[in-house]
Order: sequence, then C-alpha cells, then structure tokens
Amino acid sequence: MTNWFYQLGKDEVGPISNFDLLQLVEQGVIKPETRIRKDDAQWVNASAVGGLFEALEAEVAKTVCPYCSAPVLQVPCRCPKCNRDVTVSVRTKVSEQKSTPNRQTVIDRLSEIEKLNQDIEIEGESERVFIVLFAIATALLFPAIAGLFVAVQSGSQTSALLSTAIVGLLLISSVWSFIRGKRKPSESV
Repeated sequence: MTNWFYQLGKDEVGPISNFDLLQLVEQGVIKPETRIRKDDAQWVNASAVGGLFEALEAEVAKTVCPYCSAPVLQVPCRCPKCNRDVTVSVRTKVSEQKSTPNRQTVIDRLSEIEKLNQDIEIEGESERVFIVLFAIATALLFPAIAGLFVAVQSGSQTSALLSTAIVGLLLISSVWSFIRGKRKPSESV
C-alpha cells in the first residue's frame, strides 16, 4: 500500500492513501506547488505527480508510447505493449480520448503506477540474478575446457568423458541464464 505525505507549512502530514490524496487535491488543500512524497521518496511539487491534477481539468492529457500509441503511466519506462524503452512520450488531448477521466480513473492510475514500479523492480532483480549466473557459468567454462584438453591428451577416457559432461552442463547453463536474463517481460495492462 502506498503512503503519501505532504507538507503543510513546516509540518509533515501523513501517511494518507491515494484516495485521500486525490480528495485533498479536489478540496484545494494540496496545490501544484505543495511538496509531497510517496513513502520514503524525495519531496517533489505535487504538479510533478502525473495524473494528479489532470483529472480536475477540462483538457486532460493522456501519455502514450511514441512507437505504438499504447498508454504509458510514466516516463522513462518500458512500454507494456511493444516492450521498448520509452524515454519520450506523446500527449493526446481529452477531445481525442474516448472519455474524460474521473477521480476513480486517477486512483486506478496511481495504483497502476505503483504496480508498474514493483514489476520493474522485480524484473530488474531477476535480470541481475541471471546476469550473475551467466558470468559465473561462463567463467567456469574456460577452466573446464582446459581440463577437457588435459584429459584428452592424457588418454584417460573417464576423465575425458567427465570433462565433456562438465563443459556441456556449463554451456547449457550459460545459454539458459543468458536467455532468461534477456527474455521479454510478460504483457501487462
């Protein structure tokens, strides 16, 4: 659950939920220049939180991927539809959208941003694990190949067979960890 905090004068108020944050924006307690933060993040102006004030305006903009026009929640990110890294986005006006966002849409959007951030963190952690596994398997491959050559030259069939099995397993694990580390994330949203 996301906890929001905001500054009221010199005081810090919070934690509050996504819904409470939106209500305070509607009531005018939180203005674009009000300093807010999510959980332990840095303080930012409320206007920097995407989608927070757009729901209250007549002309709301929607951020989309410049490659495939799929909606994206924040930039930079990875597009959930085409899986490309999005560093620049395109904004469309409400007249080009099917319907005007309401308060529930913004709450849903804040929840989606939170879920997307968690997915990105999990994806990054799994990529790092497989990169480390790939590096270890590849590093062990070279001494195993050297051992295979020594076993073949010595004429020992048992050692050569064992060395061949080890090299094969290391090769398979290197390729597997490389592919797992580079696989595309599952489609979401």
